[in-house]
Amino acid sequence: MHAVAKHKVTPSNNRRCTSVSALLQMANLTSATALLEEVIKASRPAAIREDQQLTAFARNATGDPNLKLLWWDIAFWSERQKEELYKVKQEELRQYLPLNNVMQGLFGVRIMHVQAVVVPQTQLVWE
Repeated sequence: MHAVAKHKVTPSNNRRCTSVSALLQMANLTSATALLEEVIKASRPAAIREDQQLTAFARNATGDPNLKLLWWDIAFWSERQKEELYKVKQEELRQYLPLNNVMQGLFGVRIMHVQAVVVPQTQLVWE
């Protein structure tokens, strides 16, 4: 049994116990690296496939069979592809999603006792 588990948590030592508990639960570099490698391995095939589909779409739209998409082209061609696939434009959706309604929906949701709140930038929010 770990030393922290042997002690009763009281108001005076609660902060120390919480800190120790958080440290024990933190990932070490090896496990964090392993997790990242696992995510990369699982997501790379889909990312490559989506990149190929987007490039093919842009080549077809421009008529340039040798077109190579650069990073700044991706957002533009992604929007054009979505417009083609779903027959809707981003600007047309804007009227159905007014910012006030979206913000109220976002900040009105509570998941597992956690709720997002707006905090002025001048206030420290770490603790």
